[in-house]
Amino acid sequence: MKGVKLFTAIFCMGVFALYGTEPYLHFPLNEGDVTKIKEVTGKVPKVTIWNNNQFEVVDGPDGKAFNFNTPDDKKTYAGVCFNMPPEFDPVKGFTFTALVKTPEKMHRSRQYQLFFWSNSHSQGPGFRIYISWKSLYICMGDGGKKPLVLASKNSQGTLKDNTFYRVAASYDGETVKIYINGVLRGTAKGKMTKSTRNWAAIGASSKGGSAYGFNGIISDVKIFDKALTDTEIAEMKPEK
Repeated sequence: MKGVKLFTAIFCMGVFALYGTEPYLHFPLNEGDVTKIKEVTGKVPKVTIWNNNQFEVVDGPDGKAFNFNTPDDKKTYAGVCFNMPPEFDPVKGFTFTALVKTPEKMHRSRQYQLFFWSNSHSQGPGFRIYISWKSLYICMGDGGKKPLVLASKNSQGTLKDNTFYRVAASYDGETVKIYINGVLRGTAKGKMTKSTRNWAAIGASSKGGSAYGFNGIISDVKIFDKALTDTEIAEMKPEK
């Protein structure tokens, strides 16, 4: 009987480990063809590509990846835009994670957008995740004048040029955390309100030149409808 109970416990733990961290949304971004980019859970039936001529197909960590080629002199931004499922509520908790390769040469003060689902670029409602000053940032708020802006505190150096990193940001309804290669690099208390925009975007916050765009590889984007634990994030695929 003890053996049966032990087997059941181990089996349940295994099932939880296998399915407990399934993403709510998943964009592999390894299709090698911008016309074939898709979200694989089936919750997003349509993906719109902004400025597909600015995507460059390159070798990535898992197949052919997309380089979001938006140099500083461009006024249009490469982006993957989609409608967020209306039932998704980040106020209750979420995790965003992606494997990214930083630009060949980062301009320190430029904001390289990874993800955008916000009513504005600073106050919210909603949140956005970006790289600036060679650090990872999350900005979130309720539309008021004092949004939360949290930056990574990397005691072993800032983000390097032309380097792969697994980045992540999570929120459990009270605490915001950011991670680089599975290591917790920043934490703060904060509140946010759900964005009223229908659409969200990977790699840009608009298709025109009024906001920010990414320059580099973004791959394996996953959005969870809960805050993952430190252990769950640490076990994700690290830098390549």
